Amino acid sequence: MELGQRNIKEEAVKYLYKNRYRNPNWKYADYTVEDNKQAFILIDNDGEKIVKIKQDQKVNQYNYSRRSSLVIICLENQLTTFRNEFPEIEIVTIPDKFIWQ
Repeated sequence: MELGQRNIKEEAVKYLYKNRYRNPNWKYADYTVEDNKQAFILIDNDGEKIVKIKQDQKVNQYNYSRRSSLVIICLENQLTTFRNEFPEIEIVTIPDKFIWQ
């Protein structure tokens, strides 16, 4: 199957969370997953979403009572980049070969 014919984002969230996901509570997120976290699938390095995550961090940087309610889903080879950019946010990975299956 060609990449353009697949819903890679939904396939990625299903791979990690099975059927334990739903529509997002925050309009910029892709899905809501366990613990009501807002999942951002950044397999495609979506620049707009990266900006929204940074804005959320900036707005809440001094809100110590608020735990991060975001999770980033990316490929294994993207982990170091996103961990450096977003050290406070939970990051989960899927295998690099996932997109070529």
